Amino acid sequence: DLKMKLTVCFLVILGCVIVHGQSPDCKEIKDICSKCIQRLNDPYNKVDFINKGCRNRVRGSYVWKDQNLCELQAIACSAPNRAMNCVVIADVAKMRRVTPRPPG
Repeated sequence: DLKMKLTVCFLVILGCVIVHGQSPDCKEIKDICSKCIQRLNDPYNKVDFINKGCRNRVRGSYVWKDQNLCELQAIACSAPNRAMNCVVIADVAKMRRVTPRPPG
């Protein structure tokens, strides 16, 4: 059942974070997560609702690049003291900034 597989993947990822203590290896978390979601093949992992909302919110500041569930977990892992909002995600993911055009 899909919910059970998602729960197992989440627990594996959580276990990795706990084992690595205060300085988790965010790349390893992303890699483990990616292996899980490849097996699950669930469209939810593309987090379209987050990508669509963030693309609209950062339109004037960043060129939004779609993130999947694992990429978002790695971003949250690498910036534990920052609020996870669209601007922070774009910044941590090193998305290209939009250069404002001069008027005229």
